[in-house]
Amino acid sequence: MVRGDWRKEGRTWLHPERTFFVVESEVPEIAAGGKSGLVEYHVMRGGGDDSAGFALVTFSTLEEAISEAERREEEEQRTRSS
Repeated sequence: MVRGDWRKEGRTWLHPERTFFVVESEVPEIAAGGKSGLVEYHVMRGGGDDSAGFALVTFSTLEEAISEAERREEEEQRTRSS
């Protein structure tokens, strides 16, 4: 179960108050050892910096990816306020 205000739009999980988001993608069968339907979750950063549009880290579960997106958001907020 996804916690908080995270909502799915297409293959993307967004939170209205977060810069970081999660993109769900299917792993190509050849890279998944012949298994089809294997999904991975990429934590990405929105906004206008050099990392926007690129996966920062990838997880095998949505819960792990959302936890990491929230951790990065909190870390960025602490950095901005100091």
